[in-house]
Amino acid sequence: MVFCPHGLIAQALTTEPHREVSSAQNDQIVSYVVATLALALLVTFVALMRQRTLRKRLTRQTLKIAENEAILAEAQRIAHLGSWHYDLVEHKTGCSPETLRILGRSPTQVTPSYFRLLMMMSRAERSLVHRSILSTLRDGIACEVTVPLQIATDNVKILHLTARPRKSPSGTVIGLFGTLQDITRQKAAEDILRAREQLLRALYENVPIAMGVVEEEGASFRFVSANPGTARLLGLHSTSLANRVLAELPLPTSVVDFWTHWFREGSKQQELFKTESYHEDARRDYAITLVPLGGGEDSRRRQLCFLIDDITERKGIDAEIAQGRRLRAIGELVGGIAHEFNNLLTPIMLKIELLSLEFARSPRLLEELDTIARATKRGADLTRRLLTFGRRNDATLEEVRLPNIVSANFELLRPTIDRRITLQTKLPDTLPALFINASDVHQIVLNLLLNARDTLMEKLASDATNRWDAHIAIEGLVQSSAGSESTPPTGGHTPVNWLRLTVRDNGMGMTPSVRERIFEPFYTTKEVGKGTGLGLATVWHLATRLGGKVTVESEPGSGSAFHVWLPINPAKQTAPDTKTPAPIHATKTIANILLVEDDELVAKTVASALQRMGHQVTHHADGNKAWQHLSAQPTYDLLLLDLDLPGISGLEIARRARAINYTGRILVASGRLSESEIHELDTLRVDGKIQKPFAPQALNDAIQACLARRTKL
Repeated sequence: MVFCPHGLIAQALTTEPHREVSSAQNDQIVSYVVATLALALLVTFVALMRQRTLRKRLTRQTLKIAENEAILAEAQRIAHLGSWHYDLVEHKTGCSPETLRILGRSPTQVTPSYFRLLMMMSRAERSLVHRSILSTLRDGIACEVTVPLQIATDNVKILHLTARPRKSPSGTVIGLFGTLQDITRQKAAEDILRAREQLLRALYENVPIAMGVVEEEGASFRFVSANPGTARLLGLHSTSLANRVLAELPLPTSVVDFWTHWFREGSKQQELFKTESYHEDARRDYAITLVPLGGGEDSRRRQLCFLIDDITERKGIDAEIAQGRRLRAIGELVGGIAHEFNNLLTPIMLKIELLSLEFARSPRLLEELDTIARATKRGADLTRRLLTFGRRNDATLEEVRLPNIVSANFELLRPTIDRRITLQTKLPDTLPALFINASDVHQIVLNLLLNARDTLMEKLASDATNRWDAHIAIEGLVQSSAGSESTPPTGGHTPVNWLRLTVRDNGMGMTPSVRERIFEPFYTTKEVGKGTGLGLATVWHLATRLGGKVTVESEPGSGSAFHVWLPINPAKQTAPDTKTPAPIHATKTIANILLVEDDELVAKTVASALQRMGHQVTHHADGNKAWQHLSAQPTYDLLLLDLDLPGISGLEIARRARAINYTGRILVASGRLSESEIHELDTLRVDGKIQKPFAPQALNDAIQACLARRTKL
């Protein structure tokens, strides 16, 4: 039996009014009522608190979901990735805001239909996408496609589409969902990276230097990667060196040891390492760059990137260029010295001849003067050889037969060559003719013969037993090339072939350090007073000027061989010179001469010599004063000019004289004329040029030739 307070209450209410209820029962009823109300109130309060807690939790979850949705939307925007879905039952398509943005639409616009999206693709891409979507709907298999989409007239995007089936509990496909990502930038970056990779691969495969990566393999090194240039540098026919060990390759031991040494040195480094090394056995120079890759001190196999270039030819060319620059610089220097030296020799030569005429009856004095004259002539010859380095003379090209030139030089030098020295000629008669300057070839042969003679005499003097045969041999042959590139020959012709002239001796020979300097002017190994150091320098200069080159082979104690390559040019047909030189009159012409010379010694001596010849002489040492005097009195028969003058130059005086139609003759006397000066003087139709130093007779002959010449103005 269950006690029910509600029943008691009802019973009390239905009791007859007249029935008496005890006081205890009333109190009991009240207590039950209060307890029931309190319990109901408590339940209500708990329910309200729980509802409030649930409401707060729902609010937090709603905020968290909104936050996650915002983060997801931002992530989609950053990744250019949107979502979409398609309801197969209602045939409706839905897209996320990012998907609409990718498609070029705002979130407020209507989502484009499936067929509208297909029409934004090309026909081929449209067919591919449609087949993929149908396959997913039919077979329930996910698909992925990448297609270009025409968003606007000038805007094509590359989109990556994924589609997944959405199924009912029974497994029936009821729709699709997936993602749409804009990969236009990614695709462009991939294309750029692919192009760069192809370029780097092409460079790696075709670069002429050796490149690759090696790692330690026991006592040797294994090629992790190596380009074809590596195989070429090692002299291997196979171009595949990957995973091959250096010590196991079919290479000479010296080559393996050489590269193992440098790879090991590079492995010890902590940063990029560069060096140059010469391989004695291969006789090659290498530029080596080694770069340690990855690993650390404790790594057992440290990888090493190498870049190796064979610089043998480059160093040879650099040495030739440096030699040429050095010789040209020295040539300019000695040319200036020779010019001043000529000014000193000019009055000496003039005075010697004048004194010889004045003291013709004094044999003893004439003998002393003859000694001075011979010394002066030797000095003049030295200056002419020095000036070879500072300028080019007018080269007359003519047909030259090398055997004839060698024979002529043999005849010239035979009286000066010791009879113990044998002269041999090994020049075949079939050698072609050279179209070249004969004087230059004569000087080349003469200087090489003198050099060979001197080294043989030195060896004969040092060898008391004389148990060997001293000999000089001249050889000649035709070659298709002269080795490295040479300067264009005089006249600008392209050589048909090259004639190699070799002068060989079995004299003292040279050390490598001497060979490097033999073509420098004034460098000589002979004793003081026995050599000028200009012979081989002259050979180098003349051969280079002719468009050829000079090389030397020599070993100490075994002799030397000088090889001169001369260009074989096609014969040049020149028109006959219609100008006939004016004859030199046998009679002596007296002239009124304006002498312009700044050197006091030269001016006084020349003026004295001219006056002895009967000429009237007016002298000016300054170019400006000389021009002012000539412009005021342009009646001189001859203008005798030096070019290097204070004020305006002699060349400028000649130019101005021609501009005012000066009718006299112009004779230039200079110790050095550059190519440009010679060309300018010829353009101005200067009547004559005489080189200092000169004797009185040579000066008189030049003056008479100028006076006899009829210059056409």
